[in-house]
Amino acid sequence: MPSILWVSGNTGVNVFDNLSNGIITKGTALNVEYCQFKNIQPEPLYNQWCMATFNNNFNGSGIYGIGMKFGGNILTQKGLGKYSTVKTFDNVKYGIFTERMRISSLQNNMKNVTEGYRTTLSSGYKIDINDNQIDAMQQRVGLYHNDPMLNKSLNVTRNVITFGSLTSIVPALV
Repeated sequence: MPSILWVSGNTGVNVFDNLSNGIITKGTALNVEYCQFKNIQPEPLYNQWCMATFNNNFNGSGIYGIGMKFGGNILTQKGLGKYSTVKTFDNVKYGIFTERMRISSLQNNMKNVTEGYRTTLSSGYKIDINDNQIDAMQQRVGLYHNDPMLNKSLNVTRNVITFGSLTSIVPALV
């Protein structure tokens, strides 16, 4: 049975700042609320550990979770608000990076991220990425190897998406 981790700032906001990663889990059901991730950038010396331990280079992730091969692991995450002046993810390589997990993530304001969401190998799981504002430099929402025929549901809805802090363009509503 997977372990369960709850990270919440009941009396304020938990701040993860100036780190190479924020939260890392393996085989865990994770619930995250009232947390801010800023200045989370890859540390080159950490790349080798990421590859050796998880067989993936998630270095620079605000939240990284990998589920067990046949587990029912889930990430449930609620940000500080889609239009909040306090960004949930700011200056982060990957906002949320998951593998083989169900994901429910909403109400995030992501600014200056390389990739807002990166979700891989989650065929057969439910994926909900809703009500977020994502301003990313490369990928806004990356869904890799998630067969839509096998997913219980795959919803990416009501998000405001912009590219590279360009405020002069009309944001795409997805």
